[in-house]
Amino acid sequence: MSFPEEIEDEAAGWLIRREEPGFGAADEAELQIWLDASFNHKAAYWRLEHAWRAADRISSMGPDAAQVLGDDAVSGDDAAVLDSAVDRSRRFAGWRPLALAASLMLAILVGWNAFQAYGPAPATLEQLGPIAIAPEPPQRAQLVETGTAGKKMVNLSDGSRIELAASTSIHADIRETSRHIWLDDGEAYFDVKHAADVPFVIHAGSRVVTVLGTRFSVRRDGDQVRVNVVEGRVRVDDVALPGAPPVPVRSTIISAGDLAVARGASTIVEPASPEKVADQLGWRKGVLNFDRMTLGQAAAEFNRYNDRKLVVDPAVAGTRIGGTFKTNNIEDFAELLREAYGLRVEESVGQIKISD
Repeated sequence: MSFPEEIEDEAAGWLIRREEPGFGAADEAELQIWLDASFNHKAAYWRLEHAWRAADRISSMGPDAAQVLGDDAVSGDDAAVLDSAVDRSRRFAGWRPLALAASLMLAILVGWNAFQAYGPAPATLEQLGPIAIAPEPPQRAQLVETGTAGKKMVNLSDGSRIELAASTSIHADIRETSRHIWLDDGEAYFDVKHAADVPFVIHAGSRVVTVLGTRFSVRRDGDQVRVNVVEGRVRVDDVALPGAPPVPVRSTIISAGDLAVARGASTIVEPASPEKVADQLGWRKGVLNFDRMTLGQAAAEFNRYNDRKLVVDPAVAGTRIGGTFKTNNIEDFAELLREAYGLRVEESVGQIKISD
């Protein structure tokens, strides 16, 4: 049996096991460990799941599975691969204990090396008091921006540093008695120099992010703001923009390892997820990490970093994918969609079109 066939066996085994009665939170955690151990695992799993759903084969395993089935037709090649992998998986089910143990050990080692130490959280964050929103930066504020495929490191006069992702624009106003950043659009990673009496404030639409000294990132896409905290704590205030009806100030404290998404009147915090925080910051190392992201969302991420754009047909935009890719490797990503998902890839000057 070849190495790719072994991975297909394992992926098919997980698909079967996930639909069996009694599959619980512990089983789901083991599955996630196996998926995270290798991009090849994710590619095989999502390819087979896509084929199963397209062929409507999961519907007989329960109403919950049937609810997520799509209307796409599965190709003959995908059906043959799926049948073969499922048959092999049922014959060679003994792989599971060893594979899961190895994957668990790998995840523990990687997680320990990456996240073994973080500094203490500021003790007086809650004592800062409300921070007034300032939707427009003053004329003295410095404009810094990046284009497509560009990153930039900014060293501020207070000793703080800001790393800007591609397609990002900020205004900075750093003074002895105040420190303010306006995130106009895009994403930035902040390494803030501690100053007990001078808070560091980021204005992002209707959200104000306040810290004393810590490491975190803020991303703004229109009215949606995402905050990933690497070290320390930050406070996110939800306040009304000038001209809007007044609303009570709602504050959320986010600690190291937390990921928060704020949109409209809601702020959702996913606690204790340092691995996901690290994945969100992959752009700092030139990579994009996708975990069950839709193809439409993944294409939008690639388009932030490349002049050549991915154009995705709405009929396949909801396809779920996973994996790690270099930000500038748009051609290989398209080839994966062709080979693993059977999607149609049409290349032309300036764009790559993906369709069924």
